[in-house]
Amino acid sequence: MKTISHGERVVLADHVAPGKITLFDYSAEWCGPCHALWPKIERLLAKRGDLAARKIDIVNWESEVAKQATADFKMPSIPYVRVYAADGRHVGDVIGNDIDAIEALVQQAAP
Repeated sequence: MKTISHGERVVLADHVAPGKITLFDYSAEWCGPCHALWPKIERLLAKRGDLAARKIDIVNWESEVAKQATADFKMPSIPYVRVYAADGRHVGDVIGNDIDAIEALVQQAAP
């Protein structure tokens, strides 16, 4: 899992992994449910060679990336995961520590 932001605004399209389903995990170091989700995402990455993950550390709710996500995606809380297909198409979002919902979106994104 590659961290692409520590509170800075981010253009997700610039970080979609070419030819792979990409998960964008909005989280923070102080978030307990986020810490519980990370190992689950890492296990999913180990099982699937067609998957990449990008971690976006919101740092706090006043950061530029947190403001961007709440405005652009209506992100209500963290953990918050956005799933993109290999062609860059947005497949869906998951709120909370729900690896089953993330895996369902990954299946939808698979060719």
